[in-house]
Amino acid sequence: CLLFLWIDFITTYGVGTPEMLYNLTKVPHFVGGTFFLGGIYLAWFQLINADSEKLNDNNVHYLWASIDAVTGLGIEKASYVGSLMYLLGAVLYTIAQVADFWEL
Repeated sequence: CLLFLWIDFITTYGVGTPEMLYNLTKVPHFVGGTFFLGGIYLAWFQLINADSEKLNDNNVHYLWASIDAVTGLGIEKASYVGSLMYLLGAVLYTIAQVADFWEL
């Protein structure tokens, strides 16, 4: 919240430089978005590995799991699809943040 107040202060009073504005907006948003993506991935990882009793056995999924295997554990298809869409949205958001580092 404080970052947004600093941006208004800088633009209103003309203090600071474009480099300062860049560092106050792009870098913190990228770091926050990356942590957001990591948290969503961990929730997805937990969902697709609901059938694994231990993370050390050989049946660990890192990116994808069969929807039939997940729904066989009593998890609704809507939870599976919703979590997948949430993860894909976070990936696209992070890609957009990376692309925003360069001016077109």
